Amino acid sequence: MKKIAALSLLFGAVSYSALALPTWVSSLEADNQQLIFGVASGSTVEQAKRNALLDIAGKFNHQVEEQLSQLVSQQDGQNRQAFKLETHTKIKPVDLSHYQFDQIEQEGDLIWARAALERAPFAQQQKLRWQTKDAQLRPLLEPYAAEQWSLKETVYYPNVVAAMQLQWSIIQQLSVLDSPLPASEIKRYMAYQNHLANSERLAVVQLYTQAADEVLALVKETLSAQQLRSTEVAKRPQSGISLEQQFNCAQDSREAYLCELHLNVVSLEQGQVLGQANYFAKGRDYRSEQNARQKALTSLKLNWQRLSLSQWLNIDTPSNL
Repeated sequence: MKKIAALSLLFGAVSYSALALPTWVSSLEADNQQLIFGVASGSTVEQAKRNALLDIAGKFNHQVEEQLSQLVSQQDGQNRQAFKLETHTKIKPVDLSHYQFDQIEQEGDLIWARAALERAPFAQQQKLRWQTKDAQLRPLLEPYAAEQWSLKETVYYPNVVAAMQLQWSIIQQLSVLDSPLPASEIKRYMAYQNHLANSERLAVVQLYTQAADEVLALVKETLSAQQLRSTEVAKRPQSGISLEQQFNCAQDSREAYLCELHLNVVSLEQGQVLGQANYFAKGRDYRSEQNARQKALTSLKLNWQRLSLSQWLNIDTPSNL
């Protein structure tokens, strides 16, 4: 009944019995311990193949939440409520491998295709992906258990979350393949995910600057937009941000006020430079120097609004994630 319902969705209001179907479609072969089948149609061979893979992906996605909910409950009942499912990602055809199209047939205006995915080789490949990603992530994840993250952990956060989402997708696929990871691996993943879900642990950034008040205010506003709190310190911090500024204003040959802002932003972690960014902005106004200064700041603000935290601070993030 589930397969008939799935086919009905493919054709909307068209009656299943009214369609001219290949024999292997009208008597669908059930999934088994070796293979998962996807059957679909299209106006071209390529479209039919893609739709068949979508059918397999849909089977994965349909089973994911129920199976993983049971799995999480079995692994750690106390973590079940705290464990966030925000990292749920839909499995797509491009995520699939170890499949072949064993049936392709035209019936009327439609071309039908069947994809057969091999469970065991696909599961083995996904476990190798997990091991590779886990080896890359584990050194980065340990500091996220701390009561307060450093600036580096905060900058790396989006990249780490994206990598965790990929891991979650692998867990999903392996659960549907009836080849789950060891309980200890899943429990450790859940613990890390819970740490990442706690945004209150983001860094409180120490700011050292001799910059003008309006420049400092813009830097604080930018940090706030990144959900970071900041505090001013009297000397260059071991961990934090140091600002160096030159704000030069003069009148040009047309008696317009021209202000040029040069700003050097240095990010530090335990005395080591994490990143260094140099910014330049200028403003021109005929009425007053203050207006020209404000235009330079506005130009800088518009530029910063397009940047992520790592881009703004010019900090390299792990490329292998």
